[in-house]
Amino acid sequence: MQAGADIVAHGLWHWNREQSATELTPRAKQILDDAIKANTGWQPTMQVLYGLRICFDPAYLADPRLPVSFPQVPLNGTAPRRGNGSAPSSRQTLLSDKALKSHDPQAQWQEAQAALAPPITRDRNATRYLAAHGGRVLFGTDTPSAPTYANQPGLNGLA
Repeated sequence: MQAGADIVAHGLWHWNREQSATELTPRAKQILDDAIKANTGWQPTMQVLYGLRICFDPAYLADPRLPVSFPQVPLNGTAPRRGNGSAPSSRQTLLSDKALKSHDPQAQWQEAQAALAPPITRDRNATRYLAAHGGRVLFGTDTPSAPTYANQPGLNGLA
């Protein structure tokens, strides 16, 4: 904010000093208040987090919204192999060694949801605060967000 940017892309999901907090901290509120005061546009980039989580969802390829933006052929039974849906660094960051070694899609899905819940909540709360206080919240698709099969072009705008 001190640099005077017109637009900030990426939300407040990493709080370096308050990684366990999910409610807005005084520091986070100050950043958001400064953005509101400066009329800085804010693109929360929330879908990127959901896209990382989707990589672990065993039911993802059955989502009825996928044919809107994803070719039909891959949806007809040629799903990516489990465990290859996200970059290795993301998998290793999100999942415990036990979940990685288990190859249990349901266990990995549950663990990924738990790991991503705090940053999703932080970003959601920051975006809600901006909207409630007259901030400029900008639309963006987060496409492509990572080297994954999630976050398909066209689908993120619907999410």
